[in-house]
Amino acid sequence: MNAPHKRMKLTGAAILVSRGMKVLQAAPAAYPYRPATETMGMADYAYVCWFRNHEMVPEDQDYEWPACILITAASESAALSWGDHLAAKYCRGHKSCEILRSSIDPDQWVAVHAPRLAVGEEASDEALGW
Repeated sequence: MNAPHKRMKLTGAAILVSRGMKVLQAAPAAYPYRPATETMGMADYAYVCWFRNHEMVPEDQDYEWPACILITAASESAALSWGDHLAAKYCRGHKSCEILRSSIDPDQWVAVHAPRLAVGEEASDEALGW
């Protein structure tokens, strides 16, 4: 039995049955979701980095702000290292910004709509949403 709230992937196998039919065996409508990268020794990690913009006053909502990226990597430490590389690159181009902290968030739901890239893959600040 699947754990409650476990992410499922639809198979498209579920069917509608009219009231006139008696018994019909159907394939499961869903199975536990596993990204294809997990089968290749890779997994997705939600990288979260908090920045501070020194051009803003502390009362401004943009004085400190988080950024989130899904990073495909062989390990959590590799994802964190690559995310830190990208964040440091951003700060080098934006002298008023500094990194406050970064982490891999165990709840990947925070990154559902976040940009996704693999370790070693570069992306523009615009593509990352920074």
